[in-house]
Amino acid sequence: MAEFVLSVVAEGILAKAMSLASEHIGSAWGFKEELRKLQVSLTKIQAVIHDAEKRQISDESVKTWLLELKDVAYEADNVLDEFGYEILHQKVESQKRKKVRSFFSPSNPIVFPFKMGNKIRSINQSLDRIKTNVALLGLRESSNPIPKIGLDRETDSFIDDSEVVVRGDDVLKIVNLLIGANNQRVISVIPIVGMAGLGKTTIAKLVYNHELVKKHFDVQMWVCVSDNFDVKRILREILEILDNNCSGLENKNAILHRLQKELQGKRYLLILDDVWNEDHEKWDSLRSSLLGVNQNNGNNILEKAFANERIPVTPDLEDIGRKIAKRCGGNPLAARVLGGMMRFKEDKSEWLLIQNSKTWDSMGDNNGIFPILKLSFDHLPTPSLKQCFAYCSIFPKDFVIEKKLLVQHWMAEGFLQTSRRSFSVIEDIGNKYFDFLLANSLFQDPEKDFCGDITRCKMHDLVHDLALSISKVETLHLEGNLGDDIDASHIRRLSLKSNDHTTYAIPLSKDGMGRLRTVFFNRVDLGDKLLEFKCVRGLSLYGPCIKELPKSIGKLRHLRLLCIKDTYIKLIPNSVSMLYNLQTLVIKDCHFLKELPKDLQNLINLRHIDIDHCYIKQLPINMGQLTCLQTLPLFIVGQDVGCRIEELGCLSQLRGKVYIYNLEHVRDKEEGKTANLAEKPKVHKLGLHWRSWRKREGNNNDEDVLEGLQPHPNLKSLKIEYFNGEKFPSWLLRSDNIRGGLLLFDHLLEFCLSYCRKCEKIPTLGHLPSLKVLRIGGMDNLNGQNQQQK
Repeated sequence: MAEFVLSVVAEGILAKAMSLASEHIGSAWGFKEELRKLQVSLTKIQAVIHDAEKRQISDESVKTWLLELKDVAYEADNVLDEFGYEILHQKVESQKRKKVRSFFSPSNPIVFPFKMGNKIRSINQSLDRIKTNVALLGLRESSNPIPKIGLDRETDSFIDDSEVVVRGDDVLKIVNLLIGANNQRVISVIPIVGMAGLGKTTIAKLVYNHELVKKHFDVQMWVCVSDNFDVKRILREILEILDNNCSGLENKNAILHRLQKELQGKRYLLILDDVWNEDHEKWDSLRSSLLGVNQNNGNNILEKAFANERIPVTPDLEDIGRKIAKRCGGNPLAARVLGGMMRFKEDKSEWLLIQNSKTWDSMGDNNGIFPILKLSFDHLPTPSLKQCFAYCSIFPKDFVIEKKLLVQHWMAEGFLQTSRRSFSVIEDIGNKYFDFLLANSLFQDPEKDFCGDITRCKMHDLVHDLALSISKVETLHLEGNLGDDIDASHIRRLSLKSNDHTTYAIPLSKDGMGRLRTVFFNRVDLGDKLLEFKCVRGLSLYGPCIKELPKSIGKLRHLRLLCIKDTYIKLIPNSVSMLYNLQTLVIKDCHFLKELPKDLQNLINLRHIDIDHCYIKQLPINMGQLTCLQTLPLFIVGQDVGCRIEELGCLSQLRGKVYIYNLEHVRDKEEGKTANLAEKPKVHKLGLHWRSWRKREGNNNDEDVLEGLQPHPNLKSLKIEYFNGEKFPSWLLRSDNIRGGLLLFDHLLEFCLSYCRKCEKIPTLGHLPSLKVLRIGGMDNLNGQNQQQK
């Protein structure tokens, strides 16, 4: 069932061609006409791609045509990428103020343009041949092949009640059931069941907040259950609602004992939101536990099964929805995926299209729910989104997918495109894609950080099978002994894992290795053979068997993502600084690595540096030249020019976490201000660290320096460590003329003070409206009054 989603590839190549034309590259190298011809050919072919993608399932000749076109398109992408590399090289040389020779390769200014010109002419000839088959295949142009719907919707679990029309009599009926005289059982369970779009959460909220309900029940609790119906977890969350100090309890008996104490003699209402469980034993276990906690009559559980209401449902849509739900045969995964998909379908015609799909006819052919999952994929609104989903087949089953790293992989492959009029950065597009796939239940088991942002997820095994079935022509997984039936002629992505440190032969020719765009190596060390992946965009190297990177890695001109984890690498060769296309550099758990390449500032396209502080002892000079940087989790202040805190001032795009170390090297408040932290609204987690006072020499200017490090008001986490002043700065202390509370921190969720040993007072903390986590330690000089406040 392999399919090709070619629209996104053609779109990316067309964007590159137009960008190069705007740089007048064709004129400089003498093939302006060939570059224009490439644009025209791609535009014409792009007009029929949508029709071809629909017909490939039933027409083998169209599928073959798409496969040939995709190979040529990838080759065109590689050639245009080489031109782009030369432009970046010229810009770097200009920054270094060295003599440059126009846009020509410094190695050979005559051979390079001649060679590239021949390549682009060859691509145009291939496209001419492919265009002649358009009429023979009967492919038709589509006026608007790529819909622009759905992705701008919010995909979180919260809604605006005013957007959903709820019948007041439904709410009143449930309220009467809850508080009526006939409700004399110890525990009554009232289910609200229905498919997506019926307004179940809205009804539950209106019931929960109804004045009669508030007066009737002594205690009200709302717990989101989701897929994981874990009885102990549910009980613990109920207890945490009643008592915030009980979050650490793990023993079920201890939890039940505390619940009994909290609920004794009280009538309670418990709402279980988003319940998918059909295991009666788990239900009985939860009910028995609650019966043991409280024997009073009149307690109620309001169960809201299936969630995510978005669209007001008319009687016609309700009738169609019930028929579709019946066809799911009671399978929770099928219902969840279809419900996730249909929440974004607003028109009756779209619902009928799903109801009448021929996909249902194959449900009885021992395919299980696979056709339903395929239907969900078919209705993803854009080719880019389909490509991003299919890409996830590169990960093994049950793999924990990091959201941020996944988006960076999508970036490296070129799946994320922004329009010229858009103010969004490509990471924002990728985050929307991730959220959309999660909302459609193609991702599951989301994990959140302390800010409530989703950081990781998984794919259901059957959903992973779907992704692999779509991308199997281009994706190859190798693990253990290899079979002889591998068709590797069109492979673009390779995942190779060795379980016993044996390096298995890769069943690809040298040309096949050169076509790869994404490579994952787990416990595999190929050494200089990495150079054979000459067109790779994403390279991930995992495992302690990897002890060094070859210098030749600097020749991988197309590389956009380099991820190195859990290796024994001691040195990253400085040749990495020639990877001018590199967007993402991830180095994690490489214990023997102490520093980064000295010329890292040459990587002017670099957007993300994700590294561990405990191993890296200093950063390269002139980090401020990397003005595209969004991720820099640590900055180590030095005393020399190019290493000072002023380097941070140029990095206006920083977001997420930034921890600044060795602040004792900052001279005063004015130098501290050069970091420009107050103008970095997307930095949400800030750490300000001095060296331990035992290791410091000279005058103590910590108070003056900290005064100049005022952050932006959007901050969600602030950590201050080894501050050696006696008092905190004005921006951290209470100010009576600013809402009677702290000056900046309405959004602050976490506040940590460690080893600020000279401070006699801590900031007033009672006016932090959002604070969830407070940690104070090593504050030896606090007086009794402040100890009591703490």
